[in-house]
Amino acid sequence: MIDLRYFDNKDLSVSASNNLVGYQTQNHTRSGVTKLPCELATLLCDLNIGGVILFAENCETKPQIKQLTQAIQQCAMRSEANLPALISIDQEGGRVTRLPKAQWPSFSGNMAIGAVTENSRDYAFENGRLIGEQLAELGINVNHAPTVDVNINHANPVINVRSFGDDPSIVGDLGIATAKGLKHSSVLATFKHFPGHGDTHTDSHTGLPCVNHNEQTIESVDLKPFQQAIDANECPLIMTAHIQYPVLDSSTIITKQGQAIVRPATLSRQIISETLRNRMGFKGLVITDALDMASISDFLKPLDAVLETFRAGADIALMPFKVHNPDGIKRFYELVDSVVKNVIADEELTAEIMGSFQRVRHTKQTLRQPTKPMNYLAHRRFENKLAQDSLINLLPNQSIHLSRITSCNIVMPSIEQALAFKYAIMSVSDKELLINCYSLQQLNNVKARQDQMLIIGLEDKRSVVDAGGMDDLDKDCQQQIDQDRVIKTMQHSNEVGGGSVFISLKAPYHCQRYINIASISLASFDANCYQTSDGQWTGAAFDALSKAIFKKIKVTGTLPINITQRSFTK
Repeated sequence: MIDLRYFDNKDLSVSASNNLVGYQTQNHTRSGVTKLPCELATLLCDLNIGGVILFAENCETKPQIKQLTQAIQQCAMRSEANLPALISIDQEGGRVTRLPKAQWPSFSGNMAIGAVTENSRDYAFENGRLIGEQLAELGINVNHAPTVDVNINHANPVINVRSFGDDPSIVGDLGIATAKGLKHSSVLATFKHFPGHGDTHTDSHTGLPCVNHNEQTIESVDLKPFQQAIDANECPLIMTAHIQYPVLDSSTIITKQGQAIVRPATLSRQIISETLRNRMGFKGLVITDALDMASISDFLKPLDAVLETFRAGADIALMPFKVHNPDGIKRFYELVDSVVKNVIADEELTAEIMGSFQRVRHTKQTLRQPTKPMNYLAHRRFENKLAQDSLINLLPNQSIHLSRITSCNIVMPSIEQALAFKYAIMSVSDKELLINCYSLQQLNNVKARQDQMLIIGLEDKRSVVDAGGMDDLDKDCQQQIDQDRVIKTMQHSNEVGGGSVFISLKAPYHCQRYINIASISLASFDANCYQTSDGQWTGAAFDALSKAIFKKIKVTGTLPINITQRSFTK
């Protein structure tokens, strides 16, 4: 599957699959592809590339995105294969979204759905259905969601709130409901990341994680949501993880440095063909996670990565090769020629490729045209409802004497979030308050005074997947938190001012110190905000939090995770 992220005739990147269903373009000037260039259109047609993955840089307006996806489909139908393209995106909801939030509600994400006390399956279905409506109207027919990793590792740097929770059965049920919602809107779901990314300390974008679970834990935790989806026949695609699972496959592969390492799941025939297909009964498409991630690209050359992926039994190899200029395009053609030569010379690999082609063709024949356009107001209503119903009171019976409050200091990870909170408070407060906004980096500037409430929000360090992918490694995704300074600021506000409100904008692991000190402690799993056409910052989570603080709504959510560290049998 291919990604058209960047292109300026000087720098682009491409990915191929068994039948070359995958592709990406990039450049250092960060000029996103919003209209299909002639060079890429020719490449799509010449090589029968059957699919594309879009990123935020490709998505500006509804007419522009529809024109882009139509151009891609025209190339696909002009190719020798004459099959529609799989056009995909990572629109998980919550942290990982690619469509502009001001135009397309992003909702609060999986862990928020898991936090809803009643009818969480209905919320999951509606979340999938509405995201599907957004995508289908734009000509996008595959969503790389839901994430069904069971987040049992408090230090997981890449999954965290992208998971529905830490109960495998509930994760499976909510993943299935999400997939049903997507299908209702004519969009295919991708369950990820097989065999499970929920208990890792390493982000596979930057390193190669290893999960040392025993067979019982693998069966009852990691694989269970995938097995539930397969048994329910609601699992059209599964995405593999670049993770070592020695209990499932301890065989080794020689890296480009000449060292032997345990095969990652993406390159493991034992895991993909024997475990997933033969034992678990999966009949759909297997797509790899992006092969430009460090967990693969640091160890294998692009040709070797593609061939090993196909030998393992994957149907689609995602983004294994970058093309930065016309010479790069030439080298991509050479890569495809090398893949073809290796396939022709290997009867077993030829059989694998033909099986993949049949599965891809069958999947494309099931694609349906959307029948219902997006209702923007209905999407915003659901966004607000999910944000409200997923709020959690981390320590009941805490309170602030709101009648005494005359001013407020708001400290959020970013100044934009603080401004969104400010405007939300202004809309719900019964009296006019003096509100000061700070980013977390400005914490030293916060001064407490009498009858002044402090609201401070923290979120986890973000993975590069939140921003997009490997091309975003240069972005500052890590925010260092001076915990002692946060604690002192809260204590000072309690002693001198009108009390403190602690907000967890993530899975509230490692937050007990703040919870115990705060006058009120709330958890939201959504930190998204966006700027409206009139320049005002807003976000459904901040609207919901403001209503909760000022007692306009009841807080009814329950934690879908155990925030006290527990250990699973390895």
